Amino acid sequence: MAETLSGKHQIQTRFGRATRKELTGSSPLGTLPKHRSTVGSQESRSSELRTLLKPTSKRVVVITGTPCVGKTEVSEILRRQYGLNVIHAGEVVAEERLYSDYDASRDTYIVDLRRAARRISRLVQDSSSDVVVEGHYAETLVSRKYHPMVVVLRCDPEILEDRMRRKGYSTPKIKENVLSEILDSCLIESLRRQGKKRIAEIDTTDKSPSEVAKLIIDVMEGESSVGFGGVNWLERLEKSGKLERFLD
Repeated sequence: MAETLSGKHQIQTRFGRATRKELTGSSPLGTLPKHRSTVGSQESRSSELRTLLKPTSKRVVVITGTPCVGKTEVSEILRRQYGLNVIHAGEVVAEERLYSDYDASRDTYIVDLRRAARRISRLVQDSSSDVVVEGHYAETLVSRKYHPMVVVLRCDPEILEDRMRRKGYSTPKIKENVLSEILDSCLIESLRRQGKKRIAEIDTTDKSPSEVAKLIIDVMEGESSVGFGGVNWLERLEKSGKLERFLD
């Protein structure tokens, strides 16, 4: 499965596949009451989260997700209102030409992950404050040595499709990205790259960017808990009879 980035340049990385079974289980980041069953006490989960996110010189937050889920808006709110430094991975890759090839058939640049990861690592090290690395493949660029909290933003595929259409995405790009959202591509890659303990999956469908940003801050501070595995677009679309439209 490949994912792309909107903007001046289209950039891709190629991911493997996984089944829904890989997304089950509990996470030390806890659960959102509306989507998941509670595992352990709120006090114990918050304590464990504070240990996981205990700052050394800085805390690192990765925000990933399919294009148009709201990553940039949320990141900018975290910068303006909460003082976090923000690194837009896609902008860094495009401006510094950190790609290895160009796929003409898909109008897509292929990211040189090794070079991009080195550059992002340097920017994280140089940050004097808590830092957000934002981008739909950001989870592949931030080393585990920084103990990042990885936030995977999700959005209803039908709403995502409409957003992309209004932003002028081509039909093939819309189909590719919406299918990626349905198949949990960013979540799966985040789990593979960063492990289960630090994943926080947030459904943004009915939340404003400000609400999402505040939730991220609350999780960082151990005042709220968010896990993963509660979003299942595949099941919802199948039950509503709408799945085949996205698979055609």
